Amino acid sequence: SQWKAAITAHLREHPILRPLRKPLRLYAELFEPHELRDPPNVEGGAWKAMLDAFQECGVIGQDNWAWIKGGDGYDIALDKRDPRVILVLTEA
Repeated sequence: SQWKAAITAHLREHPILRPLRKPLRLYAELFEPHELRDPPNVEGGAWKAMLDAFQECGVIGQDNWAWIKGGDGYDIALDKRDPRVILVLTEA
């Protein structure tokens, strides 16, 4: 996906995350530029793209049941000037 490609490129250019050795929990703040997509679609697409990119870049081993122990939810808001995602990964 376009999101996965962008996240993967960013992680490769800015390797700020060390490989995680333990399962994790997730929380995200999603800032959309408009209201064209429904919040559940934004959330689902964001999680999938981020986890696939993290796996491809070696941040997590897999995006399966053994590695992903759940989420602590997400918040979504509009920000036309600076759409972005803030992701918090917590080792479980």
